Amino acid sequence: MSVNKSTNKKRIFWTCFSVVWVLFIFLQSLLPAKASSAESGKIVEFLNLICRSIGFDFSFSSHFVRKSAHFFEFAVLGFALHSALIRYEPKTLITCIFTPLLYIAVAVSDECFQLISSGRACSFSDMLLDICGATFGFVLAIIFCFLKSKGIFKRGA
Repeated sequence: MSVNKSTNKKRIFWTCFSVVWVLFIFLQSLLPAKASSAESGKIVEFLNLICRSIGFDFSFSSHFVRKSAHFFEFAVLGFALHSALIRYEPKTLITCIFTPLLYIAVAVSDECFQLISSGRACSFSDMLLDICGATFGFVLAIIFCFLKSKGIFKRGA
């Protein structure tokens, strides 16, 4: 199969981005519980500051922020994996089989890595949340590809 320069650049970009993102996810899982909680605490403080500054009588909990982070990290992963794999195998069915297999493997591995981190544990509910997030990102990528194929997204438009 002949690959033009633009497709090759996109293939390299999305592949590298996917690998770096998986490493980021794994590094987050290897953080000890205290460090992870401290990171979440800073984000909670920042979000609550924003809410107060715009007059909202609302505050985020650490639990909400931590669970949202799981979902968001894996939504990005689902989108990135599909964006990479579709450039290697444009046949949608094959990409739609391998993308979920990869992000499920990452989700399971991610939770297992937490077993070796101080104060952390493997959580089946977090694994499911990770998979739901990745599925969300994957579906967004499919919708984006569909809209792009229909000419909705054009350069210079």
